[in-house]
Amino acid sequence: HVHVEAYGSSMPITQCAGITVPEPTQLLIKPWDKGLLRAIEKAIVDSDLGLSPQNDGVVIRLNIPPLSTERRKQLAIQAKEASEKCKVTMRNVRRDAIKHVETKGKEEKLPEDATKKAAEKISEMLKQSETKADAQLKDKTDDVMNM
Repeated sequence: HVHVEAYGSSMPITQCAGITVPEPTQLLIKPWDKGLLRAIEKAIVDSDLGLSPQNDGVVIRLNIPPLSTERRKQLAIQAKEASEKCKVTMRNVRRDAIKHVETKGKEEKLPEDATKKAAEKISEMLKQSETKADAQLKDKTDDVMNM
């Protein structure tokens, strides 16, 4: 996410400009306040995205170059890292949820069977979510590599 210094604070571009896609390889950024054109342009240049903004005084055009094989591989690696981070977060949620179920089970003197079933259900939900995350990663990796 690219943040712009505007009105004394840092905000995402999407909060101070409309972004459209007039062509598959071009983004058009139209600030709601034309006084922000230079700030948006600077934020894009400083973001290290490798894009050269073209400021015509009204809008900023970003031409997206074709992806090299090396860049595609980098994007696939980033997608895998994001997927792994997501899985770790889901596992932490599972751990906390199971701990909560066990604590509530002891406090309310629920049968051990009931807490065990709840923990199994939570683990099953995690497994389903991980399977979905893996499928999404595969689809995204295939998309990036076959563009």
